[in-house]
Amino acid sequence: MKRLFGSLILTLIVICAYGQEIKYEKSLDDALALSAKNYKPVFICLNIPAPSLAKLPANVTVRTPFPNGLTSPEVVDLYNKNFNSYQTLFTDSAGARIRSKYHLTRFPAYIFLDPRGQLLYINNQVAPPTPDNFIAAANLVLDRIGSGRTISNYELLYRQNLITTDKLKDYIALREELMITDNAALIEKYTQLLSPEAFNDYNELLFIFKAGPYAYGTAYNLAYTNRKIADSIYKHEPAAERTAINNGIISNTRAEAVKTKNILMAQNAARFAMGTWGQNVRDGRKAYASNMVSYYSAIKDTASFFREATLFYDTYYMTISADSAAKLQQKQLQNMRNTLPGGAIQRPAGQAGPPPGAMSFTTAVVVPGSSSLQVAGTLNSAAYSFYTFKTLNLAHLNKAVVWVKRAIELQSMAAYYDTLAHLLYRLNLYDDAILNENKAIEMAATEPQSKLAQDRLKTELEKMKNKQL
Repeated sequence: MKRLFGSLILTLIVICAYGQEIKYEKSLDDALALSAKNYKPVFICLNIPAPSLAKLPANVTVRTPFPNGLTSPEVVDLYNKNFNSYQTLFTDSAGARIRSKYHLTRFPAYIFLDPRGQLLYINNQVAPPTPDNFIAAANLVLDRIGSGRTISNYELLYRQNLITTDKLKDYIALREELMITDNAALIEKYTQLLSPEAFNDYNELLFIFKAGPYAYGTAYNLAYTNRKIADSIYKHEPAAERTAINNGIISNTRAEAVKTKNILMAQNAARFAMGTWGQNVRDGRKAYASNMVSYYSAIKDTASFFREATLFYDTYYMTISADSAAKLQQKQLQNMRNTLPGGAIQRPAGQAGPPPGAMSFTTAVVVPGSSSLQVAGTLNSAAYSFYTFKTLNLAHLNKAVVWVKRAIELQSMAAYYDTLAHLLYRLNLYDDAILNENKAIEMAATEPQSKLAQDRLKTELEKMKNKQL
């Protein structure tokens, strides 16, 4: 009887231990507010929905399920003592905001913030969520806070002009580790603190390029004081690294150009993008034009945007026939089979390096080699952008109609008929608009990716019928 009673007690202890759970606040704001009082960092668990993963976005990766280490007694105790925690699904509106802010594409994701809301650490890699990994992540975060190696601390030193050269370098490295890529202003300051001899060091120049300096800015030009080493980086670094470097340079330069409405910086970003195509003149010009169209759109210079966009899409997309687009799609599929390690696509034959050079663009500019699906999607987006700029210019609206009709020829989709319907409505062709919006609703019912948009399409249709759009 005593042995049975002892076994029962042991069983209850085990059940209670594993019945413990991390205390999650109701919202991220609540967790941050609590951290402002108790000075504990915030832990965010951005989880995956259950049970179906079939409707996840195409660019999202969900890791193979493992036993969740967050239910381990050691982890529960450690996190409840040292963190204010918040949990949500990445598909919820709150989760979507977090996902967007930190550019997350792998889930579950685990994010740590300091009491000021600044990022401390992100774990969204392939390591399984075992108790040991959660304990290691927590200890890393607590060690960073204890040592002062945090974004908040470095930011304060930088603003007060008290940061040393070594700490500034570590500040940039830490931001890169946390996937914060807008480091051009910091690398400008950093290079100005270096001795001339530092630019003879391969690793130092690689560090500068990886920070994404402004194209033809101070840091970029200082790095090129030793052209031999700078060029060698583009010969010896992996393709994915070279691609990331060029994308960083282009995106940071263009972002600063947009922020300051600096046309010269925008032209520098476009010129750099063009240079990455070397002897491939047409694709280089296309990259230049694409960047300038994006710039004018971002600063809402409508006159320049309509002028440059019309020339750009007519030149580089409307000249592609349906047959040619289909062939490009087959070619793209073949290129995908030749994908290099790290996700960079092999450069087409003859595509040179920049001054310096890149392998291919993945995010910063429109990829010149486009499949029929990409051509259709690009033309639809261009047409809809003319609508969203609220132009009443008949020439612009009719041009957009031509583009979206070509998109429909290449790939018939609900979204494209929706775009066409809105443009026709803007042209006061109400019956045609209603006809095409009905077509969009009909097609959305058969398209998995469009089913969720059916209610919105029906609402738009009613607005068209009542002339309230």
